[in-house]
Amino acid sequence: MINSDLKYIKKHYGEKFAHLCRDLFPTILETEGLLKDIIAKHFAPSRNLYYDIVENFLQDEFKSYIYSFVDVEQDSPQSIDFSPEELMRKAGYILYPECQTEEDIQKFRKYYASGEELCTFGGQRLKSCRVWFAVKENVDEIKRENFPHPTRQDEYGTSVISIQFSRTGNNYLSIKNRYNHMVNNPDATFSNDLDNIIPGLSQAFAQHYGLTINGGNINIDASGDGIDVNGNAYIYSGNIIVYSPTSGADSALDYDGEFVMAGGTLIAGGSSEMTTSISNNSKQYNVLIYFDSTITGEVKILNNDEMISYNSNKKYSSLIISSPELVKNTTYTIEVNNDKYKTFTISSITTNVGNKIMSNNQFRR
Repeated sequence: MINSDLKYIKKHYGEKFAHLCRDLFPTILETEGLLKDIIAKHFAPSRNLYYDIVENFLQDEFKSYIYSFVDVEQDSPQSIDFSPEELMRKAGYILYPECQTEEDIQKFRKYYASGEELCTFGGQRLKSCRVWFAVKENVDEIKRENFPHPTRQDEYGTSVISIQFSRTGNNYLSIKNRYNHMVNNPDATFSNDLDNIIPGLSQAFAQHYGLTINGGNINIDASGDGIDVNGNAYIYSGNIIVYSPTSGADSALDYDGEFVMAGGTLIAGGSSEMTTSISNNSKQYNVLIYFDSTITGEVKILNNDEMISYNSNKKYSSLIISSPELVKNTTYTIEVNNDKYKTFTISSITTNVGNKIMSNNQFRR
């Protein structure tokens, strides 16, 4: 099956280019007319466009260029109290460990009817993608013969899904269903939004598997570590606000590899004892503030006018801020509940202000 956008692209740019667009942009194809309009506006009709992209190995650059015209901003406050496995269990799925080998992938081939196997089973997918499979707990009760007129989101189609993130910097997501190309746009099951499976799943994947957060407004109200990444994390855009507790064993930011800020804003309050700063290979400036004692309420960062503010009813003794508004060799003033606290000057990728404290004191004004 082919949608109207791909029909237009095939007619004006050729069948190979249409297939490339189908593979690269399943999420954009969810909005009828969007991909067609972007392509038509920025590229003159040409059957050579496919070859210009593929022969010069520009698929990733082309994908990023097209996505730069798509508004990906979304307001999605999330809880991070559950792992992806726990959330998927709540949704009735078993989320299996990330596939590390081709043998791991082939274990799931048994769930697909003849002629409906994913292209993933053809091999080499792990070179370009990180791959997970999730299987409904009652999968053995869901029979293919009971779905003579398949649709992408029906019970059979979504009873086995493959969740795949590209290995490029932006970790583009594709959720593939059980029908493959027997249905329209099968590579955008659940509209390629993990939160359509169960709320909070996108953030859980980002935190627990070290995936890129690209766009969106995310508020994390944590009972343990604020952001807890078992690997690397890369933030390219969006706004992330973290409210974590001041217990000594927890921190606003905890990661095993590197935590790179290449864009967007992160403001995270929590304890000072276990706090970890942003990685030094980040692309923008960061400040880690240790307060003299535990505080509640509002903190402002000022440079003539108010630039950044953070307000929490929770107690916190440290604050991590990463923002493109922070400029090297510029001096800023910190206010706590409208009282001047300290000044600091951005001198390196991460600037530290103050010293760690035990977290059981109260801020005395």
